[in-house]
Amino acid sequence: IGGEAGTLQLLERVSSILGPILGGVILGLFGFKYLFILSMILIILSSLPLLFIKNYSIDDGISWSGFCGWSKDRKNRHLLYSFVGQGWADLSEIVWPIFFFVAIGSFALLGGVSSMALAVSSVMTFIAGKIFDKLRKRSGKSDEREYTISTIVYSFLNMARPVFASAWGISIIY
Repeated sequence: IGGEAGTLQLLERVSSILGPILGGVILGLFGFKYLFILSMILIILSSLPLLFIKNYSIDDGISWSGFCGWSKDRKNRHLLYSFVGQGWADLSEIVWPIFFFVAIGSFALLGGVSSMALAVSSVMTFIAGKIFDKLRKRSGKSDEREYTISTIVYSFLNMARPVFASAWGISIIY
């Protein structure tokens, strides 16, 4: 990860930390209609700079048939499983808040817990980056062991999510 990447990740997540709690408050106070209108205005405003970017294309030879051939090659099998796993993890980032809301029934609580979880994970990412930098400087070795451990813990936490159906249980595992 490294210190620079950890710092960048921390800075990028500030809006992600504030977004859910503000969205939950706006939704709770004014309703979905006003949250939707505000979201559309922000999306349009943030998209305006795209109108001034020079358009270009890259022909890098990527194709569906090339992907199918790549995915059938045994030496790429571990990467294919990794991509499928990441797809499921990305899908859970969409489904999990919906499950959380259905179980809890409060937009404000959903926003608060989401913001808290993002804040904690951002700080932990920053700390992990600093620790990995120190490990590399001290031993000169790679940090594969730490990544393996964190991947295993992350996998178990994701598998444990359905077990926690109370407000506190969901908050802990979220």
